Amino acid sequence: MRFSLLALCALSVSAATAQTARPLEAQPPDFNSLALDADASASRPFVYTDGAATYFYGEAAGPHTTAWQGLNVRGTVVLDDWAWQLGDNLLIASDLTDATVYPDAARRSYGDGLSETITLIDGEAALVVTPHADATFLPLIADRRDASALDVRAMGDVLLIRRRDVPEGNPDAPAWLAIHSARG
Repeated sequence: MRFSLLALCALSVSAATAQTARPLEAQPPDFNSLALDADASASRPFVYTDGAATYFYGEAAGPHTTAWQGLNVRGTVVLDDWAWQLGDNLLIASDLTDATVYPDAARRSYGDGLSETITLIDGEAALVVTPHADATFLPLIADRRDASALDVRAMGDVLLIRRRDVPEGNPDAPAWLAIHSARG
């Protein structure tokens, strides 16, 4: 009896509100108003998913804080993180100074003038990391004990990395990580 009364009261309030409320004007929010800013002193985690079996879970302006962070495809972390070689400088996640995270992409800045844009392509199991300077991408795959655990091949402007512990052709786990360079 008590639950019925609460439901009836809630319906009465909603009906009364609906009669006196003005209709909402349908305007999309300004995309930039959805952005979240972070800096090295107050970084925050973020996640992008392709709506299927791939997600990228990262830290906005600092190094990863959990083992779950990285590029994950069907439950397998295929890329833990990356570093950049910019001239003589090696830039790693602890060199991040600030970031802006949007619903579709993150823009992060490092100390030496390098910034990057991170986007996960919906439905493609593809993470796109675009540097905004002439820098070399260095993938970090932390769960391998030594180089012999990986099969690494260069094919033109694509670097292929295969975890030897994941059989090729297994539909439940990705065997290859492909890294494409627009520079060649």
